[in-house]
Amino acid sequence: MTIESPDGETVSLESILERGGESSFESARELHHSVLANLGEEYVGREDYDDRSSNHERDSQVSF
Repeated sequence: MTIESPDGETVSLESILERGGESSFESARELHHSVLANLGEEYVGREDYDDRSSNHERDSQVSF
C-alpha cells in the first residue's frame, strides 16, 4: 500500500511505519497517529491551514 502526496510523490506504508520503530499497535487510532507522525511535510498539505477557525485575515481588516 502506498500514500501519495499532493505533488504526486508516493511512499509505502511499510516504510512510514518503519520510521516509527513500532511493530504492533494497541488500536487503529494508535496506528493512524503513528502514520501521521511519520509522514514528511510534503504530505501535510497547506501548512497551518485550519478550515474550522474564523477567517483571521477578514477579521483583522478595518474598513474606513
